[in-house]
Amino acid sequence: MMNAIRPAGPDDADEIAALHMQAWRETDTGILPPDEIARNGLSARRALWRRVLGAG
Repeated sequence: MMNAIRPAGPDDADEIAALHMQAWRETDTGILPPDEIARNGLSARRALWRRVLGAG
């Protein structure tokens, strides 16, 4: 069965946040200070994506 590509919605926020955080850690570790990465952790990313996706 093929997965359909569809617009993201509010129910997708947690999964997008986890992917966003993983990509950010993998690409920015060593570039940004560790405290900057820690300060913008998963809970902050979840809140960001819930706000963005909730706004449409």
